[in-house]
Amino acid sequence: MRGVYLSRPNRFEILVRSGNDILRAHCPNPGRMEEILLPDTPVILERAESLSRSTAYTFVAAVHHGEVVALHSTRTNSVAEALILPAIFKNAPVRREVTFGRSRFDFAVDTKNGMVLTEVKSCTLCEHGVAMFPDAPSSRGVKHIRELAELVRRGEIAGGVVLFVIGHPSPSVFAPNIHTDPEFSRVLSELQKLLTVKACSISVSLRGVVTVTEPDVPVEYRPVKLAEEDRGVYFIVLFLNTGRNIETGGLGVLHYPRGWYVYAGSAKRGLSARVRRHLRKRKKCRWHIDYLSLSADSVRGYPIHTDMDLECELAYRIGKTGGRPVTGFGSSDCSCETHLFHFVSDPFLSRSFVDLLFLFRHRRALENYLPGSICRRAR
Repeated sequence: MRGVYLSRPNRFEILVRSGNDILRAHCPNPGRMEEILLPDTPVILERAESLSRSTAYTFVAAVHHGEVVALHSTRTNSVAEALILPAIFKNAPVRREVTFGRSRFDFAVDTKNGMVLTEVKSCTLCEHGVAMFPDAPSSRGVKHIRELAELVRRGEIAGGVVLFVIGHPSPSVFAPNIHTDPEFSRVLSELQKLLTVKACSISVSLRGVVTVTEPDVPVEYRPVKLAEEDRGVYFIVLFLNTGRNIETGGLGVLHYPRGWYVYAGSAKRGLSARVRRHLRKRKKCRWHIDYLSLSADSVRGYPIHTDMDLECELAYRIGKTGGRPVTGFGSSDCSCETHLFHFVSDPFLSRSFVDLLFLFRHRRALENYLPGSICRRAR
C-alpha cells in the first residue's frame, strides 16, 4: 500500500496518510532515518500477516531521491543469504543465527578452510554518493565486531566477515559514520586487519524485488582520522516552549520568541566534549550560547567532524534555509551577522534544513578524505 509519511510517535510506530485514511504502521527499523522520515515522503506499507497485531501494517520502504529504499532491517539477512553470501563464498554451505561461545552471529559459512562467521548490517543512510553506518550510536554494533575479531585473533574460527548491505542502488563509497558514532568507526578501522569488511548495494522495485547493483562498494577508512582528531563544526538545536527575556552576556537582555533556535559553532579540539558541554544544564556561562542553552526546554547537538574551517559557511547556509537571524549572537570574532537563527517550526521537519546537515556530513566535511570524483559529482 502506498502513502505519505506523517510522523513517528515512537521508535516502533509511524503514522501514514493513504487516501483519506490515517494508518498506524509498525516500524521494524530502529534507526533514526532523519533524511527519510520527513512529512509527505512517499512510503510503502505491507498488510500484517497476523490479525492479532496492534498495527495492521508494516512500514517496509520509502521513496528517497527517486529510489525505493528498503527499510525492513530484519529482512536484510534474507537478502544476504539469497543473493550476496553465495557469491562471496562460492556457494559454500551457510547456516543462519549460529551461537558460538556466548554470542550469536548472523551466519556461519563452512568453507574449505574452516568456519567463517558473518555479521550483516543494514545500511539505509546514503547521501551525496556516500553510504554511512550507523545512523545512530550502536554499542551493539561495536560489541559484535569486537567479539568477531577476538575469535579470529584466538584462531577459533577461520575468518570473520562484516557485511554492510546498502539499501541504495548507486553509492560511490562506504564509510563508517564518524559524525554519529566515532567509537564504532574507530573500532571498525582498527579491526579491519583481522576482519574482512565488505559493502554491497542493492536496488528494490516497487513490488519488493531485490537486485544486487554493486557487489563490491569501496570501503573508505580515511575519514576516521577526523574522528580521532576530534575537531570540527556543529549544530546546536534548542527549543523554547514560551517566549522569554534572557540575559545574554555582552548582548544584554534579549527577547527570544517561542520556537526553535539553531546555532552554528566550531571546536579546533575536543569537539565531542564541546557539544556535550552545550547540552549540560550546569555550567559557567562563557559564550552567548551558554545563556540560551541553560534556559532552553530542550537542547540537541549534531557534531560534524572535519579539518576544514566551515563554521561561517555553515551559519550562512542555515540562514538560507529560512531561519531568522538573531543579530550579533555568537559572531563577535568574525564578520557574520550572527551564528544563531530562529525557526517558527521544527527545522528537522524541513527537507532543505535536513539536506543541509547531510551535505556537510557527507560531502563538505570529508572533501579531503574521499575520492575526488564524489565531491565533483555532488557539486
